Amino acid sequence: MFLNKLHFYHLIPDIINSLFLLILLSYFSIKYQIKKNFFIILSIFLFTPFLFYFLLDWTLFPDQAKYADTLYNFRNFSYDKTLSFLLQSKVDFASLILAFFPVPFVTTIISVSLINKGILYAIILYFLNKKKYFLINLLLFLPSVIIFSSVALKEILVVVLGITFFYIFLEKKKYFQSFFFATLLVLVKPYFGIVCLGTSVVYYFFFIKLNLNIINKISLSFFIISIISLLIIAVFISQNLLINIRNGFFSEDFGYELLTRSEDITISTILNSFFQFLFSPLTTKVFNLWNIIIFIENLFLLCVAIILSNKIYKENQFKAIFWLMILLFLFIISSFVIFNAGTVWRYKFVLQIVMISAMYFSLNNKKIYINLL
Repeated sequence: MFLNKLHFYHLIPDIINSLFLLILLSYFSIKYQIKKNFFIILSIFLFTPFLFYFLLDWTLFPDQAKYADTLYNFRNFSYDKTLSFLLQSKVDFASLILAFFPVPFVTTIISVSLINKGILYAIILYFLNKKKYFLINLLLFLPSVIIFSSVALKEILVVVLGITFFYIFLEKKKYFQSFFFATLLVLVKPYFGIVCLGTSVVYYFFFIKLNLNIINKISLSFFIISIISLLIIAVFISQNLLINIRNGFFSEDFGYELLTRSEDITISTILNSFFQFLFSPLTTKVFNLWNIIIFIENLFLLCVAIILSNKIYKENQFKAIFWLMILLFLFIISSFVIFNAGTVWRYKFVLQIVMISAMYFSLNNKKIYINLL
């Protein structure tokens, strides 16, 4: 596996990989009668892994080496760890899924990046066939999507698994089939997967079984109290787990473990962490162009969530309140656990894209006029 100082002959397998994906893209473009302009955009974006490899030092995302090395071992049948370790290792299980994507060669970090690009394009083409242009725009033009689909990390895989799970669960209403993707999501990103699964269970109880849609003050008040109670109980039950996760991130960032227990979850720590998380990366006090772009992207996604909430509110007030509380809950929990600016960026990206998609799938009237194509 080659990580740095690539020469032209190192790139030949990846050039073949990219041409292979371009052929697949051309085939589906003809099959789905994709517009010429859209095909050109997809074709250009297909080659961003090469661009970002040479523009950015791969050590800016050092985890790339883990995924690339593990995936390389899978593709060369040299993985020598036990099945139990595979199921416990988030990196290894994600790499196993990526290894199944049909590109001919895995020899560099760029190879893994091209697999990420291929996985992203697969769901874009699927939704294009379903005429879901709102999601296609989110999955194609956001700066974070362009970046994470051009590096050898698992964020795009998590996004695709999360969106697929909620699509099958909320829109297709195939609950048993959706459990397969929920299981994969839990194994690839356990805490986020559990939250998505828990969200779907609560949604099923209120909006499928109880079918809450009749609005009156008593039922609405009871619903709000119920949701708040469930979220408080969830935080209380998982307090020690959240603290351990936070300590784990601290150990990973600074190379040593805390000798004492970190701060407990209090109103003060929650508020402080929440605003740090909400306004990241500007809270790092590094006002460069890239941080400003990511901050604007976060504001844009929050605006999209508000627009969706307003549309959902017109259909069902209970659903609108439910999704807003879930978003707030996820922001609060994530803000307490994560403090590194780079990790915050990655988690916010996944969280916002997946939950906005879930909100979209819960809509009955999906006519949203956000189309950049």
